[in-house]
Amino acid sequence: MYDTKQTIEQVTDFAKKATALGFYKQYRVSAELGSQIAGMMEKEFIDYLEENGVSVWK
Repeated sequence: MYDTKQTIEQVTDFAKKATALGFYKQYRVSAELGSQIAGMMEKEFIDYLEENGVSVWK
């Protein structure tokens, strides 16, 4: 949920992660590309996917 007290950096970070998560789920982009979209290291992105109920190891 969006918090109106968030900084622009926090909102941007959230948007990048949400976009990368959606692309990974809907378009099956690679974890490498997803991590680049999210602005994260690949391992961090994989952890983020798992925290959001998305299994990388299907």
